[in-house]
Amino acid sequence: MKKASIVGASLILLILSLQITPFVYADDVAEAVSQHETLAAQYEAKAAEQDALIAEHSPMKKEYEERFWMIKKAGKPKNVLDMDKHCTGIVQNATGLRNELLEFAKWHRMRAAELQGQ
Repeated sequence: MKKASIVGASLILLILSLQITPFVYADDVAEAVSQHETLAAQYEAKAAEQDALIAEHSPMKKEYEERFWMIKKAGKPKNVLDMDKHCTGIVQNATGLRNELLEFAKWHRMRAAELQGQ
């Protein structure tokens, strides 16, 4: 009997020493939701920057071609090919990065919703 009460008391002391309380996590939920929402907004802002880069370079390629490729029957001049490569690469990379950033934002919004029980 004495041994059971000593084990019971030891268990209680162990639990108290670990400071396990059921309300600790609940206090942090609002902060975690706020952090996830903030990160989502930052990723969406960065995605918008990539949209601006795409919008800048998509027409640039065509405008450069129209301005410097005078003889359509001949092949494209080297400077037009270089600009084509430059703009195409930027648009492809910016599109990929934008898509990844939007996925990050989506994930953070999902986590915030989960924490709110939605």
